[in-house]
Amino acid sequence: MTRNISTLAQLRMLLESMEHDLGLKKLTPNERDLLYAAQNLSGETNEYVRSEELKGHPLLKSMTQPTYYRSLKRLLELGFIELPSGKKTGLYRVNFSIVID
Repeated sequence: MTRNISTLAQLRMLLESMEHDLGLKKLTPNERDLLYAAQNLSGETNEYVRSEELKGHPLLKSMTQPTYYRSLKRLLELGFIELPSGKKTGLYRVNFSIVID
């Protein structure tokens, strides 16, 4: 048990460090969870993900609808999430150019 907690603590410290390095610490925990869910669902090809799929992701299951939309709006405003050309809602993907910079 002690070893498991120790490993978890190390993983948490690594996550904190990576979030800082990628500029994600300025996001709220809900915004980061939404960003992680979008990336998890879009996979290596970074395909667009439907809003319904995002809402059903395990990281977002307990997120209220107002919090989901508020977080999504802020991620769009900051450029972390993007829409396909000509679309206003419904499909989203991670904007790697901003996350990596």
